Amino acid sequence: MLALAPRCQGRGSKAGSFHTTPVAPGKESRDAGLAQGNCQRPRKAGDPFLDGGAIVAVAGGAFALVNWYADQKTGPGQGASKEQIEQIQKPLAEENAALRNQMVQQNALLIAQNQKLMEIILVHYPSATPETRQAASAAVQSVGQGANQGNPRLQQAIAFLNQNNITEAMKVLSAAARNEAVQAQEAPPQQKERKEADAAAAYRNLGAIAGLADPKKAREAYAKALELDPDDRESLYWHGWLSLLAGHFPEAENSLERLLKLAIDAGDQRGIYRANLRRGELAKERGNLAAALKYEERAKKIGVEQSTANPSDTEWQRDLSVSYEKIDDVLVAQGNLPEALKNYREDLAMSERLAKFDPGNAQWQRDLSVSYDNVGGVQEARGDREGALKILSRQPRH
Repeated sequence: MLALAPRCQGRGSKAGSFHTTPVAPGKESRDAGLAQGNCQRPRKAGDPFLDGGAIVAVAGGAFALVNWYADQKTGPGQGASKEQIEQIQKPLAEENAALRNQMVQQNALLIAQNQKLMEIILVHYPSATPETRQAASAAVQSVGQGANQGNPRLQQAIAFLNQNNITEAMKVLSAAARNEAVQAQEAPPQQKERKEADAAAAYRNLGAIAGLADPKKAREAYAKALELDPDDRESLYWHGWLSLLAGHFPEAENSLERLLKLAIDAGDQRGIYRANLRRGELAKERGNLAAALKYEERAKKIGVEQSTANPSDTEWQRDLSVSYEKIDDVLVAQGNLPEALKNYREDLAMSERLAKFDPGNAQWQRDLSVSYDNVGGVQEARGDREGALKILSRQPRH
């Protein structure tokens, strides 16, 4: 049985490889994504995240045992004394606590192992965006969980990933996903929905890991996931985004529109933000700058609301910064340089705050450099060469 991957994850990033918005030659850009949230996920037997069902069952058995014990000591129907209850319950409570602690430790070990594995993998993919990295990390966590439960194909995939052999790992994961899809097709009606969810998760994991190296295979894997689960918001986002980058605009529009509808129904603010952000880029690519500005303004509105409500959430702070940049890109395309410069400066102020908050965060330092370039570029375009040189001279040197 394949463990389900979380449906909410991801973050934004700058341009690099195929993962980012098509931009003019020589211009860098950032992209924003969805931070992992409190998504509900189906629970499976053997899930390292503790399922309270087993402990509830043990507790129920304990009450029956207490009553039997009391009947033996005091006679039928007399009930158990407080001392008798404690005598039975104490060792059971200790056993449950030990079980819980063991499962927490096992889960922590699994997370640590997979984080180490991701560090090994990402060394060879330095241009992967933070959003892509987080999606791949969640997939590796899910695959590692399935391998830990004894799935031989997933064990083989993890072995290839440990060798940093993404190509062979993708082949194994593709075979695992096809197998899950066949099982879903052949499943009896009462099991079909769960089996389809398993198969969709398998393709979603494949898409996220393939996203590090092969955008075409990633897009195809997410499309397969959507055939099995059309309401999978994570797959909708990635299929829409990768389709946009590949120039498949109708497919991108369909996925992003459905993502927006489902996100609104679910009250998923980041899903709404992401859908509008990418719809704005799609409209810009199609030359509809008025529509692009409308969508990006909607994304910015959500960013303002969420970053204000959650001032310590650096994910939302950065998402807001990215939305400013996307608006500025449209304003520049419209020739509205004064307004673009105003927004780029606000974006720069946010980037400076984030970079100062965590000087060791390489992505935020890179974002800051992009913000300086954006401000300087608009100033130079307006004929203010001296101002452009002044702002560019403030860029950190690495």
